Amino acid sequence: MALAIFLLPVRGWSQVESVQGSVTDASNGEPIPGAFVIVRGTDNGASTDQNGHYVLSLKGDNNTVLVFSCIGYKEQTVSIGKRNVVDVSLSPDSEYLNEVVVIGYGTLDKKELTSAVAHVSSKEFLATSGSDPTMMIQGKVAGVSIENTAAADPNNQASIQIRGISSRTAGLGPLIVIDGIAGGNLTNVNPNDIESIDILKDGAASAIYGTRGSNGVVLINTKKGSRDGSFHTTYDMVAAANVMVNDLQMLSADEFREKKVATGMAEDLGGNDDWLKAVSRVGLSHQHTVTLSGGNMDNNFRVSADYRKATGIDKRSEREEYGARASFNHNSKNGLFTFVLNMAPRLVKSKSADWHVFHYAIEANPTTPIYNPEDPSKYFDFTGQRADKNPMEIINTELNDHEYKLLDMDATVRMNILPGLTSQLTYSDQYIGGVGGYFIPSTNNKTHRSEASRSYDQTEKHAIEWVNNFQKSFGSHNLKAMAGYSWQTLMYSGFSASNKDFANDGMTYDSIGQGEWGLEDGHDGTSSYRSDSKLIAFFGRVNYDYQGKYLFTASLRYEGSSKFGTNHKWGYFPAVSAGWRISQEEFMKGCSGWLNDLKLRADFGVTGNQDFDSYMSLSTMTGYGQYYYQGNWLTVWGPSKNVNPDLRWEKGINWNVGLDFALLNNRISGSVNYFNRTQKDLLGYYNVSIPPYLFSSTFANVGTMKNSGIEFELQSTIVDTKDLSYSISLVGSTMDNRFVS
Repeated sequence: MALAIFLLPVRGWSQVESVQGSVTDASNGEPIPGAFVIVRGTDNGASTDQNGHYVLSLKGDNNTVLVFSCIGYKEQTVSIGKRNVVDVSLSPDSEYLNEVVVIGYGTLDKKELTSAVAHVSSKEFLATSGSDPTMMIQGKVAGVSIENTAAADPNNQASIQIRGISSRTAGLGPLIVIDGIAGGNLTNVNPNDIESIDILKDGAASAIYGTRGSNGVVLINTKKGSRDGSFHTTYDMVAAANVMVNDLQMLSADEFREKKVATGMAEDLGGNDDWLKAVSRVGLSHQHTVTLSGGNMDNNFRVSADYRKATGIDKRSEREEYGARASFNHNSKNGLFTFVLNMAPRLVKSKSADWHVFHYAIEANPTTPIYNPEDPSKYFDFTGQRADKNPMEIINTELNDHEYKLLDMDATVRMNILPGLTSQLTYSDQYIGGVGGYFIPSTNNKTHRSEASRSYDQTEKHAIEWVNNFQKSFGSHNLKAMAGYSWQTLMYSGFSASNKDFANDGMTYDSIGQGEWGLEDGHDGTSSYRSDSKLIAFFGRVNYDYQGKYLFTASLRYEGSSKFGTNHKWGYFPAVSAGWRISQEEFMKGCSGWLNDLKLRADFGVTGNQDFDSYMSLSTMTGYGQYYYQGNWLTVWGPSKNVNPDLRWEKGINWNVGLDFALLNNRISGSVNYFNRTQKDLLGYYNVSIPPYLFSSTFANVGTMKNSGIEFELQSTIVDTKDLSYSISLVGSTMDNRFVS
């Protein structure tokens, strides 16, 4: 009896050896199969069966905390205490539908979209070693082609095409918008600073940018300061190597002697070199990024600094960068004003590749020595060979260097006038200034004349934008409206000087004035240029929805450009789109257990393309050389081209029909789009008669091009926990791209 009395209290306070229960959907009470149940801080866990039931063995005390999670539901933690049965109801996580998507001059929840807009967040980015941000979304978005044909050159940037080619001569790349500033430069964006990338693919989405929207729009949203009252620091390092694969199998020197020299088809020059290997190497790169962020809801900041150095497969190519980005945000205490300041300086030093060396290396006789056997201080002379230049001499003695500085800066003042009514003014300034140097020594020139040149180029963009936003709900009716004004000026300028016949090769391109060629009468190696353009626009957009089921969007941009002819300075760019969230209808309630979203949408939009030189419509003069007249050298001037007062933008007529869906608590999502685009008034040089024209060709709007195709995207999230996420995506598109006239 005494022993029994002693044991009973011990039995009453023993540890729970296992716990079981059910996991259900809080919205409908249905069981959730495949949910994870894990003991917090351990790897001890289990998953629910088809009936939502689980059993989990425990190895801790009664303070054990269980973590319940499942894709498409909000995570929940429960302390079990002395219980051995724990039932939990998980609430659906609508993050997919409430995901914020950046559009032109604003944002929308994904469920509100009525046009073809792709959103890629930073957690979905591909890991890359380069400085080109677009490579992080390569293959992520249907209908978007991102290609770098010279990826082994660290100075080469990828090309982007959205839904095929849309022009002959007026530019093929999309408009880049960085933190709301149009015309951004991807060179000045560290991939580690990017929060998300949104792509406006159809006309309805990109028409808000008017004459710059025909090739689509890429919107980059950078990371901002933290607001939790703490400071956060990070360090990121990426190292990579680029190796030539599938290289050509060239004849060795011995094989060449056997097959070519022995048959009298070539000469044995006594060398034994693999020329392709001689001009190439393993390209190495490393990039380092340090960030500091902090603040609260009223004041926050984020500052990053990065350094990158890379060498290319070509032995001359090299790139070194020093960059930074800073973002500051301040909200006034009364909540009336918000101030935002962004700055991004960058210094880039580069040595450009000469891809001709690979051409020469392939053609070179492998018995040719690199250096002259009779004078090893000199390179072997390739005179008489099919490859008439020594590729190693080009790499080691010729120079093609560049150094340029970039500075992007913008400041925004936003006034929160009333609940739902804001007005903001933004000023932005973008600057690029670069110097270049090119040099060929006399020893590596068939004319035995050294050549050198220096250049200076500068780009300045200034813009002011005033944007007003209104938002109001009237019962089941929800309305958003935006109206704005934009002014932008763009200026390119540059100067270059070249000379020949230097007394000493040692000064390379640093002593241009010492060349004897420039002292001869009639020789002038200097040139300069300047090009200005202005853009003014008024724009607006209205978003309306009823009960979140029926969606409607309309926008209009009225824009004028100094590039256009006197008869077509201004243009209208309208767009309209509509969406129907079928999944929200009463007759679809029976599918709510597995269907989260089903939306049908259609849109129409007119876009433009004005990516051509500033003075193509005007009468300009040019020099036609120098002539000796009455003891003096005179430059003869005359018209440079035909005048075209009817020159205007290329006009894109865009249609799109799409279907968006999300299934199984957003575990599976995707979209299908059919698009059709007719690009009218294509710009190009076309033959004309003389007279009345002065020249046989003129730059005019003549051709027509059509693009159509189908795009599909499918994403499936397999695992999504705090420590591990795994997903599979499938994207694809068809494309019919043709000139009609």
